[in-house]
Amino acid sequence: MSVRIAAAEALREALRVLQLRRSDQLRTYSREVYSSLSAALKGGEGGGSSTARLHGGLLCLRELLLGSRHIMASRYNEACEMVLKYRDSTDPVVGSAVVALVP
Repeated sequence: MSVRIAAAEALREALRVLQLRRSDQLRTYSREVYSSLSAALKGGEGGGSSTARLHGGLLCLRELLLGSRHIMASRYNEACEMVLKYRDSTDPVVGSAVVALVP
């Protein structure tokens, strides 16, 4: 779990650096990350346990929503649907990630 959290923190910093540089790079990178996390949350990508996959995907989604707001605005409803799909998860790790994303 600590590796996933560290990876999310690294993603946060990468997004911050890209914001300072060029918006087209931020847009491209954000789309790639969103595509990967979307596949992970839908169960199609990523190895390891489903808990690890879901937790990692939710952590990445949180960072994208916080660090790329203007880019993620068009995907906000889709992102909400993905998150709310796991609101009744019995896994405490997934549940806490969902709670952190719900406004």
